[in-house]
Amino acid sequence: TPFGGRTGSEMMLWYYLKFLEKTEHKSIVYSKRNGELLGNQSPADFTYSYKREKNFLNSVYEGIYNKIYKQIPEITEVIEIHRKHSPDFWYINTIAMGDMCMLAIKLNVPYVLHVHELPTVFEEVRSSEFHPMFANARTIICCSLVVKKRIESMGYTNTKLLHSFIDSSLIKLTANRSELRRSAGIPENAFFWGMSGSMSLRKGYDMIPDIVSQMSPTSYFVWIGKQADTGLWSYVKEVVKNKKLNFVHIAAKSSDYYDYLNLIDGFALISREDPFPLVMLEAAYLQKPLVSFDSGGSLEFVQENMGIVTKGISVEALTISMKQIESGEYTISKEKLRSRALEFDKENQIQNWYETLQQL
Repeated sequence: TPFGGRTGSEMMLWYYLKFLEKTEHKSIVYSKRNGELLGNQSPADFTYSYKREKNFLNSVYEGIYNKIYKQIPEITEVIEIHRKHSPDFWYINTIAMGDMCMLAIKLNVPYVLHVHELPTVFEEVRSSEFHPMFANARTIICCSLVVKKRIESMGYTNTKLLHSFIDSSLIKLTANRSELRRSAGIPENAFFWGMSGSMSLRKGYDMIPDIVSQMSPTSYFVWIGKQADTGLWSYVKEVVKNKKLNFVHIAAKSSDYYDYLNLIDGFALISREDPFPLVMLEAAYLQKPLVSFDSGGSLEFVQENMGIVTKGISVEALTISMKQIESGEYTISKEKLRSRALEFDKENQIQNWYETLQQL
């Protein structure tokens, strides 16, 4: 796995590993980085991560090592781990692991490829690794129907649809909602829209000023997530400040994340592309009305009386939908929101994953 952190794809991996603890199977995790999730609380029987940081001196070392041994030190480490444990197969989490797919092919190791991505991420994969990655996989697990269709459109048919899911037992609220809203500077009469995720173009972070400027004076928008030290963050911050827009950024910790997500009155997914957004499932479990661009998996999840999915990526269409929900023009069923979210709860989905592995 790439990071060992709290990305959506790695949360799924963590759930899978926790499930395997209760079975007779053994698991080994290798992460390219020693992230918070696996680094501190790995459920695997054996956990490894690449210790060398990305810096100039290590780049020089790796270059010399590669010249002598014809491979980088990380590949040597993974080969040693494989020889030590002799696993039956590799489970390659996300297409960001193209080099590991190539290594599995070289070592003649059967592997499963779990795809959590749509075409905007394909651009980040080397062309030389892209086709072999899919062509040699024993099974290609797809996190949503739209991902499955994209993979099959390239001619790869050994796919399996296993929707991503949440663990509703982890969604615990501990803070007083009214007090938390006041501390965040949100007026009592405000309708508070929220989004959570990384600050990136793919997640639509740049559209915040355009969205908020078209909303009513009593509408607020919050972004929950770690601040990114980029020009995009600076751009949004300066436009919000200059135009005096009703926007709040909250860098919630994992311990209070759900309390802050519960602050919102409605959830707005503004991603340009999102295969199956887990945060939308979490918001639905908390019974928050949903609006979203038709950016991937949201159309699979959102049903009647849960919210509105717009056609295409249109700020105007999105804000019209948000106003319909604010005014009550569009009818929302809180019971439907929660029951739909529970369809994609760990207890209802993880057995499908386990049965897929047993068929390998």
